[in-house]
Amino acid sequence: MALQLNRPEEYIRIDDKEIPYFKGYSGKNVEQMPKLRKDGRHSILTAGLMERRLALKEDGTEVADAWNNNYFDTGDAFYRHPDGSGKVRLDDANVLEITPQTKLSDGAALLNENPERVEEIYVEIKGARVLELTQEEIEDFHDRLLTNSQITDSRVWNFLARNPKYFPQLKEAGIAHREDLLPEYVELVADKTGCDKNMALRFGSAQTVPVMRAWCVDWLDSRSDADSRADLDDDSGCFAGLAPEAQRALVQGSQIITYTMSDIQIAKEEIDALNEFVRQDKTTKTRELLSRINLSR
Repeated sequence: MALQLNRPEEYIRIDDKEIPYFKGYSGKNVEQMPKLRKDGRHSILTAGLMERRLALKEDGTEVADAWNNNYFDTGDAFYRHPDGSGKVRLDDANVLEITPQTKLSDGAALLNENPERVEEIYVEIKGARVLELTQEEIEDFHDRLLTNSQITDSRVWNFLARNPKYFPQLKEAGIAHREDLLPEYVELVADKTGCDKNMALRFGSAQTVPVMRAWCVDWLDSRSDADSRADLDDDSGCFAGLAPEAQRALVQGSQIITYTMSDIQIAKEEIDALNEFVRQDKTTKTRELLSRINLSR
């Protein structure tokens, strides 16, 4: 049965059709992601999932139940290097591009079919959206339930929650959420479980070459652990796909720049108008971007 992820007011009405803000995609990640993208949607991210659950904390309907009592794969990624180190990348383009043709190794995506290119590609994964982790950091926190203070001090959790206090570069890049998101979410999880330790971090294992997996966030009763060990071709995957309008439901108080389908359409019309005065090859990249864009922030 499909998850009921939307409240009555969370539908976009276009040409007498009702398009839900949120839509579930259950099954193998490599098979569901192409469907999600074909629908013009973007996978929910870890911070967005936190915001959604907090927004529903006083909601006793089946919508809250669907969000709180299911795990969700996200568009955030974890890369593991053979030397044991790793990288977290927010809103990862490689997650969004997985397909049934993606080459996998033990369920994780290979960065390139050419072994000589893999290391180079891994090194190039950097920037404001990337958090680098040493082998020691990963081993110290792997598979450990954490106290509330350990969670709110965790570099990984603060990065996944896009905390601008810990990571100012996120604010500079326009992709930060609010500073109190993680503390509020930690309190929500603790209240739900009644436990003094929750929200473990589980990192995908190292292989002979660098590999990538998506972060998955567990349901509240399961302590809302973040797990990057799931196989991308496992039958039990579950993405939540967002329409652009749904972004506004997830970024209240954040510094994320939002836009809707209407905004994108207006931008396309303005580019078309410009083409009457400039050569079309001068706006090719902009038009290509607008044709692909959905919810990239």
